[in-house]
Amino acid sequence: MRIVLDRQFLLGAIAVPVFFYAVYATFLKDSKIFKTEEKKVIKKIDKTLDVNKTKKINETKIEKGMILFLKYKCNNNNSSYCNELAKIYLKQNKEKQALKTFEKSCNLKNAEGCFYTANIKINKNKKAFEKINEIINDLEFSCNRNLAASCNILAGLNLKYFNNKQKAIKLLKKACKLEDQNACYKLEDLKK
Repeated sequence: MRIVLDRQFLLGAIAVPVFFYAVYATFLKDSKIFKTEEKKVIKKIDKTLDVNKTKKINETKIEKGMILFLKYKCNNNNSSYCNELAKIYLKQNKEKQALKTFEKSCNLKNAEGCFYTANIKINKNKKAFEKINEIINDLEFSCNRNLAASCNILAGLNLKYFNNKQKAIKLLKKACKLEDQNACYKLEDLKK
């Protein structure tokens, strides 16, 4: 049940009025099953948000509270929270922190984390592909876990840098089966 509440907090923290956060935090503080460490995190979030001092909380304070919460969950090796934290870092143009956080998620065997890790590395090193093996490993890992976009990108790399049309076709077929329409179009073009 606690996981559902965590997801509700994450999904609704910015869009839903702060009232729901206060109810959530109160529930967690009063819960006997709630760990002492997590109560400290909620207190830290409350302090950041000034929940008891004001009824108006701006988006920046909510984001700071959310970041504290996500960092805590990520530090406890919850890869999906690492991904959400890294996405916030990307929105804040903190690419190094985002990459580090996505890498942690990837190391925790999260396909989405590996996908984003590879994408950031590709965008960073468009001219000099010193880390091509790392990028390909990350993409292969997430493609093997049925993340269609990774298969699609991996197919493009195989064509562009290794001139391996057969492997590219195989990867595009897989991405197409996973309902990536872009991969289906590329596959048709490649067969011509």
